[in-house]
Amino acid sequence: MTLPLTLLWLVPALLMLGMTFAEGMAGGNRFDGSRLVGLLACLIWPVTLPALIVGSLVHARSHRGKPPVLTRHTDVI
Repeated sequence: MTLPLTLLWLVPALLMLGMTFAEGMAGGNRFDGSRLVGLLACLIWPVTLPALIVGSLVHARSHRGKPPVLTRHTDVI
């Protein structure tokens, strides 16, 4: 039972790690803090997926029926 669950976690994690590493190498980036955080995020993807789903549900419920506040880009700067 643990082997299929491990593979279910490991295969996407390795694919994401490989793509993130290749993208960084193609861009000529060094191993800075942001790149290391991105590589570590690939390993903990099962935690971030439910957090993203819960966060979007909470946001949708708290903003239901409210129109978005529109601002001009010059007002933000």
